[in-house]
Amino acid sequence: MIDFAILGPLQATGGNGTIAITCQKESAVLAALVLASGRVVSVDSLCSAVWGDDAPRSSAKVIQNLVLRLRKNLGTGVIETASGGYRLHADVGTIDSVRFETMVREGREHVRCGDWPAAADAFDAALRLWRGRPLAELAEWAPAIGEVVRLDEERRAVMEDLAEAELGCGRHCETVASLEQLVADEPLRERRWSLLMLALHRSGRQADALRAFQRARHALGELGLEPSRALRDHERAMGTDGLALRLEAAPPLSARYGTIPVRTNLREPLTTFIGRERQLVEIADVLTRSRTVTLTGLGGAGKSRIAIEVARAAMATHPDGVWMVELAATRDGASIPTLIAAVIGLEVQPNDSSESVVSRLRTRLGRERTLLMLDNCEHLVQSVAELAHVLVASCPGLTLLATSQESLGFPGETVLAVEPMDVPEATASGLAELSACDAVALFCARAVGVRPQFTLGDGNVGTVAAICRELDGIPLAIELAAARTRSMSIDAVAQHLRDYFQLLAGGPRTVPRHHTMRAALDWSYDLMPPQERAALRRLAVFPDRFTLDAATAVVTFDSDDVRADPAFELISRLVDRSLLIVEMSSADLRYRLIGPVRRYAADRLADAGETDEAARRHCAFFVAVAKETWANLGNMTRVRQIMSDTANYRCALDRAVSDHDVAASVELVFVQFVVWVWEGDPQTLVSMRRVVAEHASMDHRGRAHALRGMAIMMRMLGEGDQARQQQLFEAATDAALASGDAASIALVDFCVGEFELGRGRTAEARVRTEAALHAFERNNCAAAAGWCHHHLGWVAVADHDVERARVHFTRAIELTESDEDCEVVTIHAVASLAPVLVLLGDADGAMRSAERGIADARRYGIQAVLTMALARAAETAVLAAASPRVRDILRELLEILHSAGARRWTAEALQVGALVLAEQHDAAGAATALAASEAYRVRSGEAGRAAGVVADALAGTRVGLVKDLGAEYPTRYARGSTLSSDE
Repeated sequence: MIDFAILGPLQATGGNGTIAITCQKESAVLAALVLASGRVVSVDSLCSAVWGDDAPRSSAKVIQNLVLRLRKNLGTGVIETASGGYRLHADVGTIDSVRFETMVREGREHVRCGDWPAAADAFDAALRLWRGRPLAELAEWAPAIGEVVRLDEERRAVMEDLAEAELGCGRHCETVASLEQLVADEPLRERRWSLLMLALHRSGRQADALRAFQRARHALGELGLEPSRALRDHERAMGTDGLALRLEAAPPLSARYGTIPVRTNLREPLTTFIGRERQLVEIADVLTRSRTVTLTGLGGAGKSRIAIEVARAAMATHPDGVWMVELAATRDGASIPTLIAAVIGLEVQPNDSSESVVSRLRTRLGRERTLLMLDNCEHLVQSVAELAHVLVASCPGLTLLATSQESLGFPGETVLAVEPMDVPEATASGLAELSACDAVALFCARAVGVRPQFTLGDGNVGTVAAICRELDGIPLAIELAAARTRSMSIDAVAQHLRDYFQLLAGGPRTVPRHHTMRAALDWSYDLMPPQERAALRRLAVFPDRFTLDAATAVVTFDSDDVRADPAFELISRLVDRSLLIVEMSSADLRYRLIGPVRRYAADRLADAGETDEAARRHCAFFVAVAKETWANLGNMTRVRQIMSDTANYRCALDRAVSDHDVAASVELVFVQFVVWVWEGDPQTLVSMRRVVAEHASMDHRGRAHALRGMAIMMRMLGEGDQARQQQLFEAATDAALASGDAASIALVDFCVGEFELGRGRTAEARVRTEAALHAFERNNCAAAAGWCHHHLGWVAVADHDVERARVHFTRAIELTESDEDCEVVTIHAVASLAPVLVLLGDADGAMRSAERGIADARRYGIQAVLTMALARAAETAVLAAASPRVRDILRELLEILHSAGARRWTAEALQVGALVLAEQHDAAGAATALAASEAYRVRSGEAGRAAGVVADALAGTRVGLVKDLGAEYPTRYARGSTLSSDE
């Protein structure tokens, strides 16, 4: 982990000490990225940070080179490429300015609690982080200038906070000298004079304290100013008996003798605020740089509560008022100015026109530093936007914080989305990990509120986490579910989530739209025009994420509801209304309905009688995509898109099977088959059986592919015996021959060849695979021909003909590496060539090939392919006696296999593990791993398959283990044969 320091000259510190960054331009780029604290900085902004307004023509290219050099210094993964720019990937806690502000908040909290020693320690630690002027590398960059001013002002205030905390600790005499220096440095800061007067008074130097007031009056008088009322009150207090000034446990000076208390109508919250720390910091930070901030998000996402917390924290910087104006109950946009006037105490007459009220608001707010919070603006967006634009433009001290389900949409507005709370990953486990999640913490806090004896423990934390995931992290839904624990067990709450909207009821009666989850969504739905309502409910047919093309196919029925607007416009409006989530992945941009919204939309779809039509359109779209995609399944991008649409393809297949649409079912099986084989999900066998059940009504081509697929999935999942699998392959062969389709015949031959290799029948495997190869070569199908050469390479390995194996793997690479539609084949062939090269005496070339396979697999980001590459690299490294590297590879491989619950490649991993353990003289462990690997082969239907490239090494190891363990060997071997996956 790297720490970044900007409170002084830029400094990056890693595990080996300070990281040297000597180039001034590199420093400027890094400083700009650190300042953004994880947000994307555009290339244009980086150019401005480095060159100001004089950026050269090649500046974008130079920025790219500067980032490359920084990555070399800082390590991979620290600076990420993002859309239009770059982002620093670093925990906010590693940036000293963030730690500074965290310490300051902690210190001020200690002050509120009266814990002066802890406050002094926190303030002192915060100030020690400063090493000079911050962000000196960005002296001319506008975003940095404002941040420098803000940070420097905060540092000055903390110096005063520290002095006050020292006084609170009773160190009056010791603090006088430092306060004298503070007032000398900045004689116009009245709080410093107040602190100095207090220190002198408590030290028994009343006369000096009164003289300090006269000195303050003189310093201010030189600028024609008079001491503030607070400072004058302080001077008068010293003129009496001064008892309050002598009490060490008195309230903090900043509260008693600071500025006049902030005027506000913010009510004290009745429940604790949970989580969202990073978002609060982000919003507060943006609020210092933008005078109009709108928080957008779904109803129930927590916008209002977050806004209130931010507004409360902003009181110190808005001394003339922090006012909340609630607009949910307002229906007339023209009444908003009068409502604001009433909240801030501006008297208006019933017959005053809206224009005259706005004019008076401008006059009043134009001379004040005020924060105005407009809550729930979504139903009055146009009126709020027009008024806000006028007020912000004419009132330089006014800051506007709004909450709305969509942005206000006027110049200068900064829009921040309030996303649902973080929920635990499905793979997360353990009380500590799950309880640290914000959504779980919120559920527990609200559950305790209705049932004080509720506790989170090992017995219920998994269920609570599952509830939070099911509710997609929406705070309102979580609070409503937690409220049910008053009368229901946690398990009962989880079970009744299928009665979603009945369960999520019973919210606060004081906020009718939040009394139930349905009411919150009704509020949003009723605000939309008919076209958007139709689009929203039809999108409920998607079980998961979807593309714009898919959405277009589903929402555009031939009806009046959506004919008026193109689909992309409707989708954009739903995004603006926070009903659709936009997610950008490495593959493409997708949309997602949050769980509660999708359930609500599905109910509305059923009410409209459109469920069947939407489902048919959904199925038809994915059938069409499947037909188009089938020819490009060697292209990694296409494969990733299929994986992204797994849930949609399953949903479409369910529809096709239920409609007995055999042709559509077969196409949907085709397109998913590669992914099914890689993932080894038992659910795929259920889907295959449903399709194969219809095979009698299929044409010969469809029957061939369905039966072939069924046999392969049974073999991959270890279901059924080899005799049953052979029957299916024979039936598939007969159907393919009957179809007369050369491609179908070749595919069946190829799959039968792989099946025979798994049974150890290499001669039969070679005959069927070569037949497939000749057919694919006649049709100029490079990807399929490459796969055949790849499989023939492994047939040769099984026959101990490593030279022939090298020829086949090399030929597979030659056929495919220049074709992007053959990327999957290329990676497999490169990875498979590596261990063969070791056996041929080229250990260096073998490791290069193995590392290339891993690197290419990582780049494409498909776990199954990476698993294969790691397995081949582990075999290569163990054969090449590259001990440190093989352990690293094997550790990563086993972690992936364990986390994914995978079966494929586990036998290979355990084989290598046995060789490594034997090399480390752990004979018992090696025997156990060896037995486990062979047991996996039996369960996966490949008991007859040789151990591949490590077969000879394993044979020699087995002999050594029997010799070393003697009578203990059978016991250890039996132990390994019965190990569970986790063990």
